[in-house]
Amino acid sequence: MNGKKLTGYISDIIPTENKVAIAIKLDEYFLDFYKKRFQDISITQDTCRGLKVRATSIIEDERGTGVYVVDKYGKIMYRPVSIITYNANSVIVREDTIYNVIDNKNESIPTVKLYDKVIIDSSKYKEGDVID
Repeated sequence: MNGKKLTGYISDIIPTENKVAIAIKLDEYFLDFYKKRFQDISITQDTCRGLKVRATSIIEDERGTGVYVVDKYGKIMYRPVSIITYNANSVIVREDTIYNVIDNKNESIPTVKLYDKVIIDSSKYKEGDVID
């Protein structure tokens, strides 16, 4: 907008008779935004492969970004995740393995897998809790 690239996400799609209005929530403040509430834009769709989890599942702490999963014994364990994309309610994360370069070596870190049980509201639990 006005030569500045803004980040945000689509919060609503409103079809009209011959056009579509898209409500976009911005992640940052833009001084002239109130003057120009409508903008002609072109949208490029990215195709992503990954696992969809709820936004409330995501944990941000000193370990980085992750989720809690339940193991076969009902014990809650932390798993790091790499976010591909997100919207207001959902997050797409990489599946199976994350690759990081540490000391010029490619390190693989296990992450969530397709059939893992991911805790929906991570704020209600902590690592090591047991679910019956």
